[in-house]
Amino acid sequence: MRIHGIEVDFVNLRAQEIYEDDSRIPTTQFGTPLEDALRRDFTVNSLFYNIRTNQIEDWTNRGIHDLLHHRILVTPVHPLTTFHDDPLRVLRAIRFSVRFDLLLHQDIRDAAMDSKVHDSLHVKVSRERVGKELEGMLSGKSTKPDKALDLITQLNLAGCIFSFPPENQGHATGTLIGAQYGDISCHEKRAHAREQAWLQSTELVQWLPETLLCFKNELQSGNPSSKSTPVDNRLLYLTVFLLPFRHLSYLDKKQKTETVVTYMIRESIKFKNKDISSIHTIMLHFDEMKRILEKFKQTKHMENDSNPPFCRLETGLLLRNLKDLWVTCLMAVTVQELSSLPTSMHSDSKAEKIKAIFQTFCDFYQSVHNQNLNECWKQRPLLDGRALIPLLEIPKGPSIGKYIQKQIEWMLLNPDGIKEDCGKHLQTLRKRELEGQSDEQNKRQCSGSI
Repeated sequence: MRIHGIEVDFVNLRAQEIYEDDSRIPTTQFGTPLEDALRRDFTVNSLFYNIRTNQIEDWTNRGIHDLLHHRILVTPVHPLTTFHDDPLRVLRAIRFSVRFDLLLHQDIRDAAMDSKVHDSLHVKVSRERVGKELEGMLSGKSTKPDKALDLITQLNLAGCIFSFPPENQGHATGTLIGAQYGDISCHEKRAHAREQAWLQSTELVQWLPETLLCFKNELQSGNPSSKSTPVDNRLLYLTVFLLPFRHLSYLDKKQKTETVVTYMIRESIKFKNKDISSIHTIMLHFDEMKRILEKFKQTKHMENDSNPPFCRLETGLLLRNLKDLWVTCLMAVTVQELSSLPTSMHSDSKAEKIKAIFQTFCDFYQSVHNQNLNECWKQRPLLDGRALIPLLEIPKGPSIGKYIQKQIEWMLLNPDGIKEDCGKHLQTLRKRELEGQSDEQNKRQCSGSI
């Protein structure tokens, strides 16, 4: 209802709620202010404002103190009871704690780690609702994704939020924290391997705020006229958090190989198809970006006109595959390298190493821009398919795509090249192809006559 242009909701005071075993939606009845306050998720959310007296009413006798003095989240009733009744409150506890800088009472922490609460979260809460709560931790005002994801791991909730494919579809295979996950036959050992991987996820995420700051400083110090590729922080945090699982795959219901990360995003948190596609693309090209960045780092000190720090062709092809995700992928690779630094390393040596890693990141980023490779994926071929058919005397079909790709490669290696030179290059390739086919045919004929 709108009153004087303001949206107003009217609700009854509710008493004790009755929850079914498979639902978080209760059956309620009218109640008193105290009964209504006690059914709230947290004491800080159980405060009333009396419009007649213009006073705040604290029926739990601790909501105001918890909010203003102790800065702590506490449940009006025992957290095991309230979390089992409505398991979504576990995720809301994390979101409120991080966003409003509130501590979690130890009873809440203990209850959040209870296996029965985890089971209730799977049974009672839809995956869409889980994804919505996670979205509130990753994006929006005053969010701190690194702290939220760290808290999720501390409370052993990562596996509940980012669940694995059901084991009745077959075990996931591939490497996880350096071991073959598919070779682990014991359920408890597989669970332990996943827990170790989530700890690794948290370690990776803790490097992101510093990496993002480095990127921000690089943008401010760079050429103001060069167009920068935007970075979706929400997507970056989610990608980095799931990095340890990128080499795992499974067979879906149609016996098609799918990545576990894709399952987590599509089925566990029900994020949009664009998020699924973007993270899959980054994971798919992560190792290639890592290889190119390592090569760039090794050859940077030998840079000259005849020995550039990286190959325009392989870097350009990678960027064309990643498109506007290339900076996100670069940052993810940088974070992994930072996280791999030995914890036993001396602080001074570690500081120098961190500085060197960030410098490599900045140098590579600037080199891409200096060589005009940023947004190279938007560059259209000089010769389209209709022009290639008569020029190369090829039929319609796969051959056109093959020569379009050859043309893209030539354009990356010859950024100032013109259409005529490109056409001559493709004609040379076509001539070699025909000669090769002719030689192969002659060999087969000779073999047949013998």
